[in-house]
Amino acid sequence: MQDNLIRSFMKTFNRLERYLRIEYNDGRFDENTFMGTMYRIRSRRSHPILSGKHEFDLVSQASQLRNLMVHNHEVAQPTKRFNDMFTKLVDTITQPGKVEDVMVHVNAIEKARRTDSLSHVLEVMEETGYQEIPVFAGDALLGVFTEKTLWHHFLIKPDDTIDLNMTIEHVLKAIDLDGIPRKYFSFVARDESVVAAYEMFFAGDRKYLDLLFVTEHGKKDETILGMVALYDLEAAIE
Repeated sequence: MQDNLIRSFMKTFNRLERYLRIEYNDGRFDENTFMGTMYRIRSRRSHPILSGKHEFDLVSQASQLRNLMVHNHEVAQPTKRFNDMFTKLVDTITQPGKVEDVMVHVNAIEKARRTDSLSHVLEVMEETGYQEIPVFAGDALLGVFTEKTLWHHFLIKPDDTIDLNMTIEHVLKAIDLDGIPRKYFSFVARDESVVAAYEMFFAGDRKYLDLLFVTEHGKKDETILGMVALYDLEAAIE
């Protein structure tokens, strides 16, 4: 029984090490230590799971245990509880779920139409607590109405006036797909991993993203399949 546990632990550790070397060291094994790779990942916050203190500590303990076992497994061995926790974490890291598994399906999205009044959309936001309301024309995404939309509108048209009885059409340029004045949503492929999607929220000029819309290949001219927010992805990788 204990021999099976030892083999299971070592197999799981080797799986994690291969994954990290391939993903974060171009497949090379020339870095000084496994923990050298781990510290580099954490310092750069390269992986949302391994940047967490609990997860980092668990992998660190597993690394220390592996080093002891390599020399003499009679000195230290994993308990079933520790091995189960470690295996679950490694599974989450190396086999993350896909975006399509956590997205809000397009049919369940709270939508606005270009003919809706501003007052109506603001009321929907207040009633639902949603901070972003996607605007559609049929199946086509026109943009996203947010709390900042009116402010963005005045950046584009500083001399304009706003009447809440006006329709979404009037502020459409402030919520369209060209990222002006700010890109606050983007697109992701349905089969992208939740970890990669999470990282999109913090990469380069995308660090201000509010939403990701899911399409077949992550292209904006494709049919919208669903939507994910940052908190959806955080829940999926916890």
